Amino acid sequence: MSIHHIKKNKQELGNNLSIIILATPSPTSNKGLGIKSLIDVCGDKLINRQISLLKSKYETPEILYVTTEDCLKVYPYLPKSVTYITTPTNEEKSVINTLSHGVRASTKENLLILYGDLIFNKECFDFNHSQSCVIFETTEADKYKIGCNINKGRLEYMMYNLPNRWTEILYFTKPLIRPIEQYIHNHDTHTKMMSELVNFLIYKDLPIMAEYPNNSKCFYNDFAKYILLAEEIFNK
Repeated sequence: MSIHHIKKNKQELGNNLSIIILATPSPTSNKGLGIKSLIDVCGDKLINRQISLLKSKYETPEILYVTTEDCLKVYPYLPKSVTYITTPTNEEKSVINTLSHGVRASTKENLLILYGDLIFNKECFDFNHSQSCVIFETTEADKYKIGCNINKGRLEYMMYNLPNRWTEILYFTKPLIRPIEQYIHNHDTHTKMMSELVNFLIYKDLPIMAEYPNNSKCFYNDFAKYILLAEEIFNK
């Protein structure tokens, strides 16, 4: 439950927000589904569902879809209001390297980061937007997923085989943007994972809170069977 939930209108939330959707192909997770953003979910492409839900929460956000050239087929499906960014083919196809291109292009004070293969409902974004946070599920993480130690609502460390399962949705306010840039715009970190960026920020004693929005639902689109589960979220 989000204890310190602060209500703001859609326009206020979106005016100072860059939303970065990371779509880095993973050869181990596609499971024959092709480009995940283009999977048909409840009568529409997944990417269109994501953007529609985001705009129902944030009226005027800056949305950046960042991917590799492997996913150029997605471009025709994106609304004109979405900025499409591709990373050079000779660069690492990693999360942090992809994120670095999105952050360079962003122009707003705050960042909302999520993955292109996530299926979620709009309640996932009912959290306190005045502080940096990571969105968590109420289910426990298993040893194959990254979990986190949480102490008094604040993140302590992220790694495999820890409780508290994150949704791969992260929100950062202006004070953390500069430290994030220092980490991701570094050739030595371009092969790192998102959890390692979070741990870097935690190590610098920068506050990142854990949020559990009420009635939120989110899962990774890793298997074909999850497409059926999406109806429970998108058509509620």
